[in-house]
Amino acid sequence: MRIAGWTGVACIAALLGPWAGRADASGHHGDALLRVSAWPEELGGLGLDVWTDRPTAPELLVRVSPEQRAQLDATGFAYEVIEPDLGPWVDAERARIAAAARPAPGLDLGFYAEYRDLEAVYRRLDELAAAEPKRVRSLSIGESIEGRPLRALRLGRIGRDDRPVITVVACQHAREWISLAATLWATEQIATAPSGSHLDALLDQVELVVIPVLNPDGYVRTWEDERFWRKNRRDDHGVDLNRNWSVAWGGPGSSPYPYDENFRGAQPFSEPESAALRDLVTGDPDQLALLDVHSYGQLVLYPWGFDTIEAPDADLLAELGTDLAEELAVPHGTEYQPLQSADFYPAAGNSMDWAYGQAGLYAFGLELRPDVDTEPGFLLGPEHIVPTGEELLGAIEVLVESTVALGPGEAGDSGGPVPGTGAGDEGGDDGGRPSVGTDDDEPWPPPGGTGSTTGAEEPAMLDDTPGCGCRTEGRGGAGWWALLLGLAARRRRARARARAA
Repeated sequence: MRIAGWTGVACIAALLGPWAGRADASGHHGDALLRVSAWPEELGGLGLDVWTDRPTAPELLVRVSPEQRAQLDATGFAYEVIEPDLGPWVDAERARIAAAARPAPGLDLGFYAEYRDLEAVYRRLDELAAAEPKRVRSLSIGESIEGRPLRALRLGRIGRDDRPVITVVACQHAREWISLAATLWATEQIATAPSGSHLDALLDQVELVVIPVLNPDGYVRTWEDERFWRKNRRDDHGVDLNRNWSVAWGGPGSSPYPYDENFRGAQPFSEPESAALRDLVTGDPDQLALLDVHSYGQLVLYPWGFDTIEAPDADLLAELGTDLAEELAVPHGTEYQPLQSADFYPAAGNSMDWAYGQAGLYAFGLELRPDVDTEPGFLLGPEHIVPTGEELLGAIEVLVESTVALGPGEAGDSGGPVPGTGAGDEGGDDGGRPSVGTDDDEPWPPPGGTGSTTGAEEPAMLDDTPGCGCRTEGRGGAGWWALLLGLAARRRRARARARAA
């Protein structure tokens, strides 16, 4: 998909409102979008902004500045120019938003005619809680690094606390606007469903905790001056919240360098946003499942994400992932692919692996619209908000019905630890929490998957690096993770070739 017919640059500039007059601001003028013939592992040392990955082939969609493009040219990797300048795309989005009508007070559906800034989103949460006091409670689970509240909604039958809890989180990555908008729309449909409807009946089975934007600081920055900002606002470089979790922290797909897009932070849970979600989950013994909503690529992802080794419950997770993908296709025929997360790309230290491997939950990640061939994907138009929300709503329904039916004590085909159970058949006094390690209580995945790190508590300093300049030591680009990365890359390529055959 190419931008076409964008004329009247002066008119667009006049509509830019809060962005007008800023030097690039960053409208990413001069940044190009390239389709590079490489695996993620092969570009890991260049610090490029990888937007998405084709799981069945060595093909990446990458945003590069002119300087980065020159570096890429020097490596010899072949690439195709998909969009030579992302600036007009960003300008057009800003002009459209500036010209859009502001949402009316109350639960006016016109709210979803456009993407909304953080102030409007938080106001919507308050309005929803006020309109449905018997179903919805508004709460704060903590504060961001810049002091913004981390807002959540808890949906259920007020006065009943005896049901399992499913947590839905969106916008860990700030630029993924559709994840926030679609999650909020789907949540609102459940909260306002007519009494006795099938959506209303979901709240007889579970409570839903929904965090529509886990990264409010980063989200604000995407509205202010950096549309493709991904991380939180730690110092001037930020941390990738979805590489900051303790299971396999420091492994493949994360970076020790602060200015890389997938910088993992100084240690697990160094960031208040990831720590707040961890505390929410671990503080509630009724937690059953976690759904982590992202964009883009139209994928249903399940553990593991740090490596292509199979999870103890691989068959069960794959079956549930297929069920979710099939339901996502029902409203509009949109094809979603179920996939072990590491086959998309390796991502050690992610929330899904932690929720499954450490908290013992059924855990899935969604990559919403668009597919990998629609670019530039993070600038998905607002006409997709409601259709994507309809797809997500169906997936939430299936996740509720499937996991409640399985329960925290069901065994999968693998015979190994199952989310929500103890390891093996012994059980225990942990309230149904799993012990995902071995019988000798060795950490999973070894050596340190439960969050222990080496040298991470006192990060070294990089010379001539602005900001904190922290670089985490220990399991970085060397040691056993380096060996694992090579093995993972070979397995990934073999599996990709098998699927493509």
